[in-house]
Amino acid sequence: MVNSASGWRHDILAYRNFSEGNNGINKLIEKEMAYADQLNRKVEVAIETKKTELDYLSFYGFTQKDMDQVFAEVSTQYESYPSFNGFAVHRFESWRPFGSSTVNLEEKAWKLYKAKENVNTDHNWTMQFNTAIVPKYTNIYVKNSEGSVVDTRVKLSSENVLHVESPVEGY
Repeated sequence: MVNSASGWRHDILAYRNFSEGNNGINKLIEKEMAYADQLNRKVEVAIETKKTELDYLSFYGFTQKDMDQVFAEVSTQYESYPSFNGFAVHRFESWRPFGSSTVNLEEKAWKLYKAKENVNTDHNWTMQFNTAIVPKYTNIYVKNSEGSVVDTRVKLSSENVLHVESPVEGY
């Protein structure tokens, strides 16, 4: 679990770049996934993309296709677990160089979109998620390019649709 400003976020740190075998992601997270199911908690499987001293801990240097393959293998193994809530990427900045506009993992896929450019400073955003958003476990905010939190209004229009209104002074 990771302590964030709004409370606890449930991540399983599975820093490996392969899914199979006794030291692969699937085996490493097996007990934690079962425990999360018992607690009725959603969890993300966290992976690393920065360069590390031990090559097998990170996807650094992998192609997007290679990463997609490992993610698909883990997703297939755990998609029947109610607790499985996808993946968390440690250090988004180190993932950006992979260059894909989206990451698709079959029909139930999640997507990572590239940063949007040339967007009006008063743009309102609508995001639809494939699972329900639980407000008491969710801390949603917008950061500017310097990493500072921007004062915006965030509201749910349904259990899985989120609206972010632009700040009065714009982004």
